[in-house]
Amino acid sequence: MTPRLRLVLLAMAAAALAAGCTSTRTCDLPTGRWQGEGWYTETHWEGGSDPPTVSRFERHTHTTSLEVRPEPVDGQDGLRLTIQSIHGPRPDSEGDRNHIVVQLVPGAEAADQGARSYELVRWGYSDTATTPKLDLNPDVRWGPVAVRDGDTLMLYLPYGENFVDVFRFRGAELTKDGCFVQKSGPVVHWHERLRRVAD
Repeated sequence: MTPRLRLVLLAMAAAALAAGCTSTRTCDLPTGRWQGEGWYTETHWEGGSDPPTVSRFERHTHTTSLEVRPEPVDGQDGLRLTIQSIHGPRPDSEGDRNHIVVQLVPGAEAADQGARSYELVRWGYSDTATTPKLDLNPDVRWGPVAVRDGDTLMLYLPYGENFVDVFRFRGAELTKDGCFVQKSGPVVHWHERLRRVAD
């Protein structure tokens, strides 16, 4: 291969990456394992007052991990996401963590626009290290969306109408933000920073 041809091929590859999801792989979620730490806030309020007044506001830290791996889902090529945020003992929880397992199936891809939809087939929740049963039906099956913005791949993952995670994959780094909003307290927001530790 001549030096000129090598430069042309490198330039073509760079242009393809800059264009967004130019292949069926570039908007797919990366697989592997990430670990890190984060913080979360809780807002509690008095339900009897009008308007409601905040009775307690707290910020806590926790450790967290994410594993993404291929898994057949109802006969289709899918993904299994395992999230564990370990907050320690709490008076309102029998366990020491939030443990979520999700099954996703890739959907339609807008290849020239840098986006792919995912189907949230089912998910489960546990507050212990025991793997949760995948028996929760999502409110919106086609809520998850992956969007590429330059070298960052974002996954918007709503578990329900009032519960959402947003993942930002960039190289070996991952940040995760989300919120859980309830009509009768508490409202929880979180932010986490993780680093890839295994493929």
